[in-house]
Amino acid sequence: MRGIRIGSAVAALVLAAGALAQDNAGVPFAISVEEETSGRFASLPGLHSFAFGRTAGHWVFVTGRTNGFHGFVPPGSSFSRGLANRTIWVVMPLGKPGANVWSMPLADVSLPTMVRDQLSSANTCYTQDGDDLVVVGGYGHNSYGERQTYPLLTVLDLPKLVQAVKSGNTALAADAVRSVEDARMRVTGGELRKLDDGRLYLVFGHDFHGIYLAPDQQQVYTEEVRRFEIQKVLGYPQVVSGSYQPWTHPTEFHRRDLNVEHTILPDGTLGLGAYGGVFTPPTLPNGDPNPNADDVYLAPVYVAPTGYSIAGEYAQRMSQYTCANMRLYDRQTRTMYTTFFGGLSRYTYDRAARSFVIAPKQGAPGDPDFLDGVPWIDTVTTLVRNADGAHREHAHHEAPLPMRMGANAKFVPVAKTYAAYPTIDHGILDLWAIRRRTHVGWIVGGIVSPVAQNANDTTWAMSKVYRVYLDPTPTGAR
Repeated sequence: MRGIRIGSAVAALVLAAGALAQDNAGVPFAISVEEETSGRFASLPGLHSFAFGRTAGHWVFVTGRTNGFHGFVPPGSSFSRGLANRTIWVVMPLGKPGANVWSMPLADVSLPTMVRDQLSSANTCYTQDGDDLVVVGGYGHNSYGERQTYPLLTVLDLPKLVQAVKSGNTALAADAVRSVEDARMRVTGGELRKLDDGRLYLVFGHDFHGIYLAPDQQQVYTEEVRRFEIQKVLGYPQVVSGSYQPWTHPTEFHRRDLNVEHTILPDGTLGLGAYGGVFTPPTLPNGDPNPNADDVYLAPVYVAPTGYSIAGEYAQRMSQYTCANMRLYDRQTRTMYTTFFGGLSRYTYDRAARSFVIAPKQGAPGDPDFLDGVPWIDTVTTLVRNADGAHREHAHHEAPLPMRMGANAKFVPVAKTYAAYPTIDHGILDLWAIRRRTHVGWIVGGIVSPVAQNANDTTWAMSKVYRVYLDPTPTGAR
């Protein structure tokens, strides 16, 4: 969800510094993205902003949208119920083409109305915890004609759900879903992840009610990282008493619709990196007007069980909005690589000049010449964090994406070739385990735009699936 935007001193300094920034990072690998042509995903619909889980060679999709970008006009058309994903999808990515995709309409599953509505919403916060897919919040058009953010903590038993969908057993599907109401979970546009301390981390996001861009809409940012533990009581999830702990920051936590993923921190421990996010607020904490309102966040935020830190010395130029991303770790040099596939970006990349260029802003939503300063891009970039914590950014100019894609998409690793701390499924690839050009994962779903700036409904949800290949050999680093 974009629009009603909220601050970052780093952003103000960087954006005022000038239009061009040189790409001089360099990375010890090359990336290529190729359309999947096996036919295994031919019957998968276009989806974006979904919740995703995997178990025993199967992928599971719930929630999300089937159309493209919500647009700005007319306001009442945004996030309509008719274009919500109201189906549970199960895919066997390496199964026999034509016999490896199954589905079950949520309408056939006997669930409480609000739970069914939540599982038809978009921009839920989710993570996988063992065989459970934990889904929090989400924004959508409910069964009673209202648009709301859901105060629900829902857990889906993935093995049971896969069995139910493949066999058409709607009673078993209902038994695979357990949900409780908790006002602290009323969040959309944030991200949910788990760390090795056993706690879940609900990072940023907002609580949105009403029709998007309508005069009476209500929006409150959490401005928090919410840390808590869950347990099951009689099969139902609940937040463990005394485990809930919110962390806040006066200027840097007012974010939503960003990338939050596991990372190996400079001290070698597992943490979370929060990258980008939108939008800077109209006022500063002291109540003064914000001269840099309606912009994006550029300073990375790192979260560990012991607290958080803000990399205020660096401004991330590319892919500030939720997009498919891949993470790799070089255990020899203790360097972390986070690769972003397209999406929306405060900067674009000039391939001829090998430079990042700030995107122009003009007008207001609904104007024919409106430019929001966060265009759709077809660029792959890697944010490099060295062992000393210093950051650099590299654009893979040799391999742009085949289209402006990646926003609200998912990168799915091929296998669990992870770098460290295998106590949880953190999805970080071990760069030193990849010795030749290798298929490392897929890009699934997301929004595609035919042009860089598009405020109308001419975008679409991607139904194609793309393979991602990583080649460590061209640079001579191996």
